Amino acid sequence: MSDDRARGEGSKDTGAAPRRDAETVTLSPLSPLSPREAPPTAPELPADAFEGYEILREIHRGGQGVVYQAVQLSTRRKVALKVLKEGALAGPMDRARFEREIQVLAQLRHPNIVTIHDSGISNGRWFYVMEYVRGERLDAWVAEHKPPVHEILRIFKILCEAVGHAQRHGVVHRDLKPANILIDHEGAPHVLDFGLAKVAAGSIIETQTPLTISREFIGTLHYASPEQTLGDPSLIDMRGDVYALGVILYQLLTGAFPYPVVGDLKTVLRHIAETPPRRPSAVNSNLPRDMDAILLTALSKNRASRYQTATELAEDIGRFLTGQPLRARRASLSYVTRIRAQEMVRRYRMGTSLLLLVATVLLGYAAAYGLLRVRPSLIARYERWVCGGLAGTGGTADLSSIRIVALRDDTDVERLAAALNVDGVSAADWTSVRRLHGRFMQKLAECGVRAVVWDVMFPSATEHDPYFVSGVEGLRNTGAPVVVAVAPWWFDGPLQLSPAIAQVVQWGGAIADFDGDSPWKVELAVARPATEPLPGLSLAAAAASRQPDAEYAIGLDASRERLRVRYYRSDPQRPRARQWLDVFDDAPLTAVAPARDMQNVEQGLLPDDLVAYLVVHMPDDAVLSARTLDYQAVITADETDRRKQLQGTIVMIGDFRSNRPAGDFFLHHDGRTLHGCYGHAAGLDLLLQNRSVRSPVAWVQWLLAALAAAAGVWTGRRCASQPLIGAAAGVCGTAAIFALGWPAARYFGYLWSPWLAAAAFAIALAPAAWARRVQSAHAI
Repeated sequence: MSDDRARGEGSKDTGAAPRRDAETVTLSPLSPLSPREAPPTAPELPADAFEGYEILREIHRGGQGVVYQAVQLSTRRKVALKVLKEGALAGPMDRARFEREIQVLAQLRHPNIVTIHDSGISNGRWFYVMEYVRGERLDAWVAEHKPPVHEILRIFKILCEAVGHAQRHGVVHRDLKPANILIDHEGAPHVLDFGLAKVAAGSIIETQTPLTISREFIGTLHYASPEQTLGDPSLIDMRGDVYALGVILYQLLTGAFPYPVVGDLKTVLRHIAETPPRRPSAVNSNLPRDMDAILLTALSKNRASRYQTATELAEDIGRFLTGQPLRARRASLSYVTRIRAQEMVRRYRMGTSLLLLVATVLLGYAAAYGLLRVRPSLIARYERWVCGGLAGTGGTADLSSIRIVALRDDTDVERLAAALNVDGVSAADWTSVRRLHGRFMQKLAECGVRAVVWDVMFPSATEHDPYFVSGVEGLRNTGAPVVVAVAPWWFDGPLQLSPAIAQVVQWGGAIADFDGDSPWKVELAVARPATEPLPGLSLAAAAASRQPDAEYAIGLDASRERLRVRYYRSDPQRPRARQWLDVFDDAPLTAVAPARDMQNVEQGLLPDDLVAYLVVHMPDDAVLSARTLDYQAVITADETDRRKQLQGTIVMIGDFRSNRPAGDFFLHHDGRTLHGCYGHAAGLDLLLQNRSVRSPVAWVQWLLAALAAAAGVWTGRRCASQPLIGAAAGVCGTAAIFALGWPAARYFGYLWSPWLAAAAFAIALAPAAWARRVQSAHAI
């Protein structure tokens, strides 16, 4: 929506200000100082009113004169011709100003300041001729084209340089406002209307007419500096133009004035003189802090704190556009560092994104590690919640192939021994019960059981061991192996198992991480450098039941979190030789962790030993009850019933007595108190079904963290201009990362720790938003 204007053409709002006791007047942002009647219309001019020029049409009418579009007859070029008001409309002051404007423009030669071609008096009419330019006033051009901030600043820098050129020649404009700035079709600004300009001696304007609040106000009120409102002409100098430029730029960038300019005259004057300008970025959140510094410096109420010339303002805008430290800000180390960082971010966008990705992942690791070191219970709480989704999935044991036989408080071992003609059994000497256990295994051998697992320890040699060994051999003759529990782990000390029993059984560590604050973890194997890994009870039982006539070796690949069981047979002629079978089992596991992170580090392990564990979700009480039999009932049952109950199953015997010196009952995270034997049975069941709750290996954890960081970078950049939405997106995204753990466990049997990914996502948000704002500073 462009209109025809001219270099030098423009209007100014002037009028007689009311006295202090005058009636209150309400001002609008574009109103003059006080209302006045419109001046009488100047008479229309004939086309040949000025020798050498042909008047085409009127293009602007202001308080001082009228501007016409004309043609210079000698060159046929279009020009703008400004004519002073005539007759009663033109007083001595108007003629003086008109003549001064001609003198000022004649001194200035700048591509963005009106250039005067001719002046004189024709038929009693004062006039001067300028180059004709087609364009729009600054505020209208910005409103129509909506240019980005960097384009507004580019134009404004040129404008400031033009005003600075005038100031270097001792000229102060005194009426800078959008209406006096024209933007041509190439987007170049032109400063118009020097009718109120003064030629300065040094930095103080020479004036013959003192300015008072009750006399004519020079300039436009809403763009006036605080010192102009005081009525002291000696205070008006180049810094007043700087202030007006600050108001203009503030209005262009925010769409508002720096302070209220609507109201009665006294109120508006007070705001100009006293009210601090509102921080620009508080009005337009897209503006960076450096733009706050530039505008607030230009708009300082104390003129000594402003830019001293328009050139200084232009230079700081140039520094902003090129990412250099601003004069308006003190060059502290932190500020200069930030500016240099912003410059790097703008120049190397791809490199910045990659660096940001790596940095946030590393910072996320540090943050997550630090948090979990301080609050380790957070892991347990999260895993407890996640594993609530394991019910009915591959992570839940149903114990269909296992029967638990329980020794209870009411098991009368002496009466049972007497009924079975087993001598020497005394409840007072519990080691003598090994005799009864031997007879029990003989009865199990008649049932065709698959294997027998003792979650009972036999640590020392006794005179009763031959009876136990006899029962083991009876089972072995039917192809059913026997596995017994031992503790602690035997890396550093002798195996805590009767030597006689050790000759005929296999064994595994009956140590587990059964903690009421987190899901139960069955320790499948433990490893120490330069030694073979040791099996846990569940793994030893699974290996023995799958290959009862073979031995096995464990391979633990900690980096890939893989546990492999390989089977072999020994050569009697060469005891150290192993004849490997062509079968192996990759045991499912949840994760491999240092022993220091487990609950039972004191059970023969060093802090850096590795523990391969399996998370199990315990069946409900109905399943456990259906799979549990009383020791006394099994040993006294007739052979048919016993075979019906146990044939083809793995029998695990546990000591459920409550009066044991070291109880074997543990609090489960769902509130139940369960015997540890159930945990080992659940681990064995999952191994036999080759089902597990898996945990991502280290490289997958880092990959997930990198993806989360990338999502954080994307979210931060998308919401850079809307901090509240960005904060909400950050909270929702972090919550979503944690929430993903439940369906991962529920539908895929996958247990992962989201702390690293969540920290990387959250940390990436703020720097990504900052980088986006920096990179967009020239394209807003």
